[in-house]
Amino acid sequence: MSDEDAPLLAKYSKSALAKDELQRVLSISLPLVATAILEYFQNSINGMYTGHLSNEATQVQLLLAANGLSYLFYALFLYSIAIGVGTALDAMCSHAHGRGAKNEIIVLLQTAVVSSAVMMIPIFFMCFFATDILLLLGQNPLVAQVAGQLLWIMFFGMPFCFGYEIFKRILQSQNVVMPAVYSGVYANLVNFVVAYVLIYHTSLGYLGAAYSFIAVTFVYFVVSLYFVLQSTNTTWIHEWHLQAAIQHLPSFIFLSAFGWVMFVSEFASVALTSILAGLLPNANLAIASNNIFMGFRQVFFMVYMGLGVASSVRVGNALGANDPSRAKVAAIQTVALSCTWAVFTSILMFLFANIYPHAYTSDPATLRCTSGHLE
Repeated sequence: MSDEDAPLLAKYSKSALAKDELQRVLSISLPLVATAILEYFQNSINGMYTGHLSNEATQVQLLLAANGLSYLFYALFLYSIAIGVGTALDAMCSHAHGRGAKNEIIVLLQTAVVSSAVMMIPIFFMCFFATDILLLLGQNPLVAQVAGQLLWIMFFGMPFCFGYEIFKRILQSQNVVMPAVYSGVYANLVNFVVAYVLIYHTSLGYLGAAYSFIAVTFVYFVVSLYFVLQSTNTTWIHEWHLQAAIQHLPSFIFLSAFGWVMFVSEFASVALTSILAGLLPNANLAIASNNIFMGFRQVFFMVYMGLGVASSVRVGNALGANDPSRAKVAAIQTVALSCTWAVFTSILMFLFANIYPHAYTSDPATLRCTSGHLE
């Protein structure tokens, strides 16, 4: 069999270029995977705190259902916009870095800030009317009301969330990935303490999780800003290239829209199952168990997000440096890593089906229903 006829994975696994690129992909993807898991981990912890807030089954199911719906709403309608902005930065900043255009990265940062500021307007209204939106989707009125309360409080952390995403992508496009891990570690340590104190030791109760979200996003923002200031010329803070930033807006918005559609499309199955669960006769139990099940899945899903960003960065750097061969190798290797992870996670889900749900609640009905999902 000729080299041209060899399977792609076999063909690209033997060359020196492939070995070098695999090291680069892993050096970027492993911290990115850790970052993605840390970013989701706080939601799982807060769900566990909330699930143990009461011993009364109906109350537990209500709180877990509201926690799940609020995260669903946040991811689908709020965080997805930040992902869109981040996707555009990944593509455009990676190319700029590959060409050695450092000044263009600063202009793109300012473009992202302008875009994010405008996006705060629809986000404000979505959070303000979150309860009404959930009611329009047919959700239980009491669950929708509690979820709406959580989302309104969470709105005040959204500017920090966007700032963190922007700073993180600016650094990642230059192959600087560890600051995001440091941000995640510090933020989760803060969440462990702040969420626990607010939920269990103040009158806020379940609302403490939303207030903790504000504290966590602020920590993410401050830590990532520190590393951006260390790695870039700080004149961008007070010297704005507004005209150049606006010139980038059409292509930036175009790429952001595709990034948003991509994320929403991937998340649609998660959203649909939760919304349909809310239409069932025993809706609170259905949503609560589905929330725990999706929490287990989402931790593993974050790995694919990390691999996807690593692929975007490496392919973008290679294309910016006019090296299509390296870009092709990087793309193939990340697909292979994703397939390997899919097999591994399927095995873990089967093994921990009857163990993981206990971290969230001791309610027998919820445990039984969740274990059925995982098996």
